[in-house]
Amino acid sequence: MDKATILIPLDSSPLSRTILPYVRRIFDPESYVLFFLKVITRSIKEFEEIVIPPSYAAREWTPQMYEAVEQWRSEKHDSIEHKQDALLRAVEGSLRTETAPLVDAGYKVRVLAVMGEPLASIEAVLSDEPIFAVAMTTHAREGFDRLLHGSIAGKLLQDYDMPLLLYHPSRELHGSPD
Repeated sequence: MDKATILIPLDSSPLSRTILPYVRRIFDPESYVLFFLKVITRSIKEFEEIVIPPSYAAREWTPQMYEAVEQWRSEKHDSIEHKQDALLRAVEGSLRTETAPLVDAGYKVRVLAVMGEPLASIEAVLSDEPIFAVAMTTHAREGFDRLLHGSIAGKLLQDYDMPLLLYHPSRELHGSPD
């Protein structure tokens, strides 16, 4: 019998890991695979791109200067991609280390690190993988904070017909909203 896969999205905060004791209590290692997804929301490209002015706004920029920047961008592109790949592999390695106690407890664990927006990345995994359920910690944002940041849990509840295990930790674990 194939094991069902539980998707566990994580962010950089310790808060996102507070779901793990409940995952261990509810999902038996003999029946479930734990799939950890870490989404990195900023790409290295965003920090390294040169902004060049449009030609009508920069009289001092010659065509040769534009060509030089374009050449630099094309040469640098491989370097940036290499840095991003190295970052993703490092994050996956860190996830493997972090999830080692689960492997020791008998779970089969998969890890994936991607760059992008959290909801879109979760949805991509849900469309590409046979996921049985999602287990995640929720910030349970309200009002303007929810409007500003959105609700991944709410969107998953609304758009997907699958079990969701949601955990909202107490304010002591969560920190006070400032």
